[in-house]
Amino acid sequence: MDIIGLFNDNIGIILSDITRYISIIDRSTDLKEFDALNRMLIELQSKGKVVSNLKTEQQWKLVNRRVVKGSKPINVLIPVKKISYIDRETGDIADISELSAIELKQALDYKILQKNISIESFQTVQVYDIKNTYKLKSDKDESDKKAYIGIENALKLLRETTGATILNGDNTYYNIRDNTISICNDHCANLYTIISNYLAKYYMEIRLSDYTDKADEYRTFSNINNLLQLSLQYAIESLIRGKSEINISSDIYNSIDLDRKIEVIYIIDGAINNLYEIMQSIGLSIPEFKAESIYRSMKAEKLSNILRANSINRLCRGLKDND
Repeated sequence: MDIIGLFNDNIGIILSDITRYISIIDRSTDLKEFDALNRMLIELQSKGKVVSNLKTEQQWKLVNRRVVKGSKPINVLIPVKKISYIDRETGDIADISELSAIELKQALDYKILQKNISIESFQTVQVYDIKNTYKLKSDKDESDKKAYIGIENALKLLRETTGATILNGDNTYYNIRDNTISICNDHCANLYTIISNYLAKYYMEIRLSDYTDKADEYRTFSNINNLLQLSLQYAIESLIRGKSEINISSDIYNSIDLDRKIEVIYIIDGAINNLYEIMQSIGLSIPEFKAESIYRSMKAEKLSNILRANSINRLCRGLKDND
Protein backbone atom coordinates (compact mmCIF):
# COMPACT_ATOMS: atom_id res chain seq x y z
CA MET A 1 0.00 0.00 0.00
CA ASP A 2 1.22 3.52 -0.87
CA ILE A 3 0.83 5.03 2.61
CA ILE A 4 2.02 8.51 1.69
CA GLY A 5 -0.12 8.57 -1.46
CA LEU A 6 -3.15 7.56 0.61
CA PHE A 7 -2.39 10.39 3.04
CA ASN A 8 -1.91 13.08 0.39
CA ASP A 9 -5.00 12.09 -1.60
CA ASN A 10 -7.41 11.91 1.33
CA ILE A 11 -6.27 14.13 4.21
CA GLY A 12 -8.57 16.95 3.10
CA ILE A 13 -11.56 14.60 3.19
CA ILE A 14 -11.15 13.43 6.79
CA LEU A 15 -10.34 16.88 8.12
CA SER A 16 -13.49 18.30 6.55
CA ASP A 17 -15.45 16.31 9.16
CA ILE A 18 -15.21 17.63 12.75
CA THR A 19 -16.22 14.22 14.16
CA ARG A 20 -13.22 12.57 12.53
CA TYR A 21 -10.99 15.46 13.62
CA ILE A 22 -12.05 14.92 17.25
CA SER A 23 -11.30 11.20 16.96
CA ILE A 24 -7.74 12.13 15.91
CA ILE A 25 -7.09 14.46 18.87
CA ASP A 26 -8.89 12.24 21.43
CA ARG A 27 -6.35 10.63 23.79
CA SER A 28 -8.79 8.57 25.87
CA THR A 29 -8.67 5.52 23.60
CA ASP A 30 -6.01 2.84 23.29
CA LEU A 31 -4.82 4.67 20.17
CA LYS A 32 -3.02 7.22 22.37
CA GLU A 33 0.22 5.34 21.75
CA PHE A 34 0.12 6.42 18.09
CA ASP A 35 1.36 9.83 16.98
CA ALA A 36 -0.68 12.31 14.92
CA LEU A 37 0.52 11.08 11.53
CA ASN A 38 -0.43 7.47 12.29
CA ARG A 39 -3.73 8.52 13.88
CA MET A 40 -4.64 10.24 10.62
CA LEU A 41 -3.55 7.20 8.61
CA ILE A 42 -5.68 5.00 10.88
CA GLU A 43 -8.66 7.31 10.40
CA LEU A 44 -8.20 7.22 6.63
CA GLN A 45 -8.07 3.43 6.46
CA SER A 46 -10.89 2.80 8.94
CA LYS A 47 -13.27 4.74 6.64
CA GLY A 48 -15.39 6.16 9.44
CA LYS A 49 -15.62 2.94 11.47
CA VAL A 50 -14.76 3.17 15.15
CA VAL A 51 -11.29 1.78 15.85
CA SER A 52 -10.50 1.43 19.54
CA ASN A 53 -7.47 -0.82 20.01
CA LEU A 54 -4.84 -1.77 17.43
CA LYS A 55 -2.07 -4.33 17.74
CA THR A 56 -0.02 -6.54 15.44
CA GLU A 57 -1.01 -10.18 15.11
CA GLN A 58 1.87 -11.17 17.41
CA GLN A 59 0.89 -8.56 20.02
CA TRP A 60 -2.68 -9.91 20.09
CA LYS A 61 -1.27 -13.39 20.73
CA LEU A 62 0.57 -12.03 23.78
CA VAL A 63 -2.77 -10.95 25.32
CA ASN A 64 -4.43 -14.28 24.43
CA ARG A 65 -6.40 -13.16 21.41
CA ARG A 66 -6.23 -14.31 17.80
CA VAL A 67 -6.91 -12.40 14.59
CA VAL A 68 -9.95 -13.60 12.65
CA LYS A 69 -8.84 -15.18 9.38
CA GLY A 70 -9.34 -12.86 6.41
CA SER A 71 -9.44 -9.68 8.51
CA LYS A 72 -8.23 -6.57 6.72
CA PRO A 73 -5.24 -4.94 8.43
CA ILE A 74 -4.52 -1.25 8.94
CA ASN A 75 -1.07 -0.08 7.87
CA VAL A 76 0.93 2.22 10.14
CA LEU A 77 4.44 3.66 9.92
CA ILE A 78 6.93 2.51 12.54
CA PRO A 79 10.41 4.03 12.85
CA VAL A 80 13.46 1.81 12.58
CA LYS A 81 15.75 3.14 15.31
CA LYS A 82 19.48 2.87 15.80
CA ILE A 83 20.83 3.09 19.35
CA SER A 84 24.39 4.23 19.99
CA TYR A 85 26.30 5.44 23.04
CA ILE A 86 28.39 8.60 22.96
CA ASP A 87 31.48 9.15 25.09
CA ARG A 88 30.68 12.48 26.77
CA GLU A 89 34.36 13.41 27.07
CA THR A 90 35.43 12.80 23.47
CA GLY A 91 32.09 13.00 21.66
CA ASP A 92 32.89 9.77 19.81
CA ILE A 93 30.68 6.70 19.56
CA ALA A 94 31.73 4.29 22.30
CA ASP A 95 32.34 0.58 21.85
CA ILE A 96 30.17 -1.08 24.50
CA SER A 97 30.65 -4.66 23.34
CA GLU A 98 32.71 -5.59 26.42
CA LEU A 99 30.45 -3.85 28.95
CA SER A 100 27.96 -5.86 30.98
CA ALA A 101 24.40 -4.59 31.38
CA ILE A 102 25.25 -3.39 34.91
CA GLU A 103 28.41 -1.61 33.74
CA LEU A 104 26.49 0.08 30.91
CA LYS A 105 23.83 1.30 33.33
CA GLN A 106 26.51 2.68 35.65
CA ALA A 107 28.22 4.47 32.75
CA LEU A 108 24.90 6.12 31.90
CA ASP A 109 24.04 6.92 35.53
CA TYR A 110 27.42 8.56 36.09
CA LYS A 111 27.09 10.44 32.79
CA ILE A 112 30.17 8.86 31.27
CA LEU A 113 28.12 7.75 28.29
CA GLN A 114 25.07 9.30 26.66
CA LYS A 115 22.44 7.20 24.92
CA ASN A 116 21.60 8.39 21.43
CA ILE A 117 18.58 7.18 19.44
CA SER A 118 18.33 8.05 15.76
CA ILE A 119 15.72 7.16 13.17
CA GLU A 120 17.23 5.26 10.26
CA SER A 121 14.09 4.69 8.22
CA PHE A 122 10.41 3.79 8.45
CA GLN A 123 8.69 0.50 7.87
CA THR A 124 5.06 -0.29 7.25
CA VAL A 125 3.51 -2.55 9.89
CA GLN A 126 0.10 -4.20 9.75
CA VAL A 127 -2.13 -3.90 12.81
CA TYR A 128 -5.63 -5.19 13.55
CA ASP A 129 -8.51 -3.75 15.54
CA ILE A 130 -9.78 -5.69 18.54
CA LYS A 131 -13.11 -6.20 16.73
CA ASN A 132 -11.22 -8.39 14.25
CA THR A 133 -9.94 -10.69 17.00
CA TYR A 134 -11.42 -13.30 19.29
CA LYS A 135 -10.56 -14.19 22.86
CA LEU A 136 -9.14 -17.54 23.87
CA LYS A 137 -11.43 -18.99 26.53
CA SER A 138 -8.71 -20.33 28.80
CA ASP A 139 -7.07 -17.04 29.73
CA LYS A 140 -8.03 -13.71 31.21
CA ASP A 141 -7.98 -10.87 28.70
CA GLU A 142 -7.26 -7.34 29.79
CA SER A 143 -6.74 -5.82 26.35
CA ASP A 144 -9.88 -3.66 26.67
CA LYS A 145 -8.82 -2.17 29.98
CA LYS A 146 -8.76 1.64 29.96
CA ALA A 147 -7.12 3.69 32.65
CA TYR A 148 -6.48 7.34 33.39
CA ILE A 149 -4.43 9.10 36.03
CA GLY A 150 -6.00 10.08 39.35
CA ILE A 151 -6.60 13.63 40.58
CA GLU A 152 -3.48 13.63 42.77
CA ASN A 153 -1.29 12.65 39.81
CA ALA A 154 -3.09 15.13 37.54
CA LEU A 155 -2.26 17.94 40.00
CA LYS A 156 1.33 16.70 40.16
CA LEU A 157 1.48 16.75 36.36
CA LEU A 158 0.11 20.30 36.35
CA ARG A 159 2.73 21.44 38.86
CA GLU A 160 5.64 19.69 37.13
CA THR A 161 4.63 20.96 33.68
CA THR A 162 3.99 24.62 34.54
CA GLY A 163 6.36 24.94 37.51
CA ALA A 164 3.55 26.87 39.21
CA THR A 165 2.81 27.12 42.90
CA ILE A 166 -0.61 25.53 43.52
CA LEU A 167 -2.64 26.99 46.39
CA ASN A 168 -6.05 26.55 47.96
CA GLY A 169 -7.96 29.82 47.71
CA ASP A 170 -11.34 31.53 47.61
CA ASN A 171 -11.20 31.68 43.81
CA THR A 172 -9.94 29.45 41.01
CA TYR A 173 -7.49 31.09 38.62
CA TYR A 174 -4.13 30.72 36.85
CA ASN A 175 -1.88 33.79 37.06
CA ILE A 176 0.76 33.18 34.39
CA ARG A 177 2.77 36.29 35.32
CA ASP A 178 3.24 35.13 38.92
CA ASN A 179 3.09 31.47 37.90
CA THR A 180 0.52 30.80 40.60
CA ILE A 181 -2.52 28.55 40.44
CA SER A 182 -5.32 28.90 42.95
CA ILE A 183 -8.06 26.29 43.26
CA CYS A 184 -11.19 26.83 45.32
CA ASN A 185 -12.49 23.79 47.24
CA ASP A 186 -15.95 24.42 45.79
CA HIS A 187 -14.56 23.58 42.34
CA CYS A 188 -13.00 20.23 43.24
CA ALA A 189 -15.71 18.32 41.37
CA ASN A 190 -14.44 19.86 38.13
CA LEU A 191 -10.73 19.43 38.80
CA TYR A 192 -9.96 17.44 35.63
CA THR A 193 -11.54 20.16 33.49
CA ILE A 194 -9.74 22.91 35.44
CA ILE A 195 -6.37 21.13 35.17
CA SER A 196 -6.73 20.48 31.44
CA ASN A 197 -7.80 24.10 30.92
CA TYR A 198 -4.73 25.42 32.74
CA LEU A 199 -2.39 23.04 30.93
CA ALA A 200 -3.88 24.14 27.60
CA LYS A 201 -3.45 27.78 28.67
CA TYR A 202 0.18 27.09 29.58
CA TYR A 203 0.95 25.59 26.17
CA MET A 204 -0.87 28.43 24.41
CA GLU A 205 0.79 31.27 26.32
CA ILE A 206 4.23 29.85 27.18
CA ARG A 207 5.13 26.96 24.87
CA LEU A 208 3.33 27.62 21.59
CA SER A 209 6.41 29.07 19.88
CA ASP A 210 8.18 25.73 20.55
CA TYR A 211 5.86 24.05 18.07
CA THR A 212 5.13 26.73 15.46
CA ASP A 213 6.64 29.96 14.14
CA LYS A 214 3.10 31.29 13.78
CA ALA A 215 2.46 31.56 17.51
CA ASP A 216 1.61 35.28 17.39
CA GLU A 217 -0.82 34.74 14.52
CA TYR A 218 -2.53 31.87 16.31
CA ARG A 219 -2.93 33.91 19.47
CA THR A 220 -4.29 36.93 17.54
CA PHE A 221 -6.96 35.49 15.24
CA SER A 222 -9.95 34.46 17.33
CA ASN A 223 -11.11 31.43 15.33
CA ILE A 224 -7.75 29.66 15.13
CA ASN A 225 -7.04 30.65 18.76
CA ASN A 226 -10.38 29.21 19.79
CA LEU A 227 -9.90 25.96 17.88
CA LEU A 228 -6.37 25.44 19.19
CA GLN A 229 -7.26 26.26 22.82
CA LEU A 230 -10.32 23.99 22.87
CA SER A 231 -8.55 21.20 20.96
CA LEU A 232 -5.62 21.27 23.37
CA GLN A 233 -7.98 21.14 26.34
CA TYR A 234 -9.98 18.29 24.77
CA ALA A 235 -6.85 16.23 24.06
CA ILE A 236 -5.35 16.85 27.51
CA GLU A 237 -8.55 16.13 29.43
CA SER A 238 -9.17 12.93 27.47
CA LEU A 239 -5.61 11.89 28.35
CA ILE A 240 -5.77 12.50 32.10
CA ARG A 241 -9.45 11.75 32.69
CA GLY A 242 -10.26 9.11 30.09
CA LYS A 243 -12.90 11.30 28.44
CA SER A 244 -13.72 14.92 27.67
CA GLU A 245 -16.94 16.86 27.32
CA ILE A 246 -15.30 19.96 25.82
CA ASN A 247 -17.44 21.24 22.96
CA ILE A 248 -15.56 22.27 19.81
CA SER A 249 -17.80 24.45 17.64
CA SER A 250 -18.32 23.06 14.15
CA ASP A 251 -18.76 26.64 12.85
CA ILE A 252 -15.30 27.63 14.12
CA TYR A 253 -13.79 24.38 12.88
CA ASN A 254 -15.26 24.76 9.39
CA SER A 255 -13.92 28.33 9.15
CA ILE A 256 -10.30 27.10 9.39
CA ASP A 257 -8.43 26.09 6.23
CA LEU A 258 -6.89 22.63 5.78
CA ASP A 259 -3.24 23.63 6.29
CA ARG A 260 -4.01 25.27 9.63
CA LYS A 261 -6.07 22.28 10.77
CA ILE A 262 -3.08 20.05 10.06
CA GLU A 263 -0.76 22.41 11.95
CA VAL A 264 -3.16 22.45 14.92
CA ILE A 265 -3.02 18.64 15.02
CA TYR A 266 0.78 18.65 15.07
CA ILE A 267 0.89 21.35 17.76
CA ILE A 268 -1.40 19.16 19.88
CA ASP A 269 0.81 16.16 19.17
CA GLY A 270 3.86 18.10 20.32
CA ALA A 271 2.17 19.20 23.56
CA ILE A 272 0.86 15.71 24.32
CA ASN A 273 4.27 14.20 23.63
CA ASN A 274 5.80 16.72 26.06
CA LEU A 275 3.23 15.69 28.68
CA TYR A 276 4.15 12.04 28.13
CA GLU A 277 7.80 12.87 28.79
CA ILE A 278 6.90 14.69 32.01
CA MET A 279 4.59 11.85 33.10
CA GLN A 280 7.45 9.42 32.57
CA SER A 281 9.86 11.63 34.55
CA ILE A 282 7.54 11.66 37.58
CA GLY A 283 6.97 7.92 37.51
CA LEU A 284 3.56 7.68 35.83
CA SER A 285 2.93 4.76 33.51
CA ILE A 286 2.66 5.81 29.87
CA PRO A 287 2.33 3.97 26.56
CA GLU A 288 5.36 3.89 24.29
CA PHE A 289 4.69 5.74 21.06
CA LYS A 290 4.60 3.36 18.12
CA ALA A 291 6.07 6.19 16.07
CA GLU A 292 7.95 9.36 16.91
CA SER A 293 6.12 12.66 16.56
CA ILE A 294 6.95 14.40 13.32
CA TYR A 295 8.29 17.49 15.06
CA ARG A 296 10.83 15.37 16.97
CA SER A 297 11.65 13.15 14.01
CA MET A 298 12.69 16.13 11.92
CA LYS A 299 16.08 15.74 13.62
CA ALA A 300 16.60 12.64 11.50
CA GLU A 301 18.00 13.60 8.11
CA LYS A 302 16.62 10.49 6.48
CA LEU A 303 13.10 11.34 7.57
CA SER A 304 13.49 14.86 6.19
CA ASN A 305 14.45 13.30 2.87
CA ILE A 306 11.43 10.99 3.03
CA LEU A 307 9.12 13.91 3.68
CA ARG A 308 10.54 15.98 0.83
CA ALA A 309 10.53 13.05 -1.56
CA ASN A 310 6.87 12.40 -0.88
CA SER A 311 5.83 16.07 -1.01
CA ILE A 312 4.44 16.18 2.51
CA ASN A 313 7.05 18.44 4.07
CA ARG A 314 4.47 21.23 3.68
CA LEU A 315 2.66 19.65 6.63
CA CYS A 316 5.55 20.67 8.82
CA ARG A 317 5.79 24.30 7.71
CA GLY A 318 4.78 25.47 11.17
CA LEU A 319 7.66 23.62 12.80
CA LYS A 320 11.09 25.09 13.43
CA ASP A 321 14.02 23.53 11.58
CA ASN A 322 15.82 22.74 14.86
CA ASP A 323 12.82 20.99 16.45
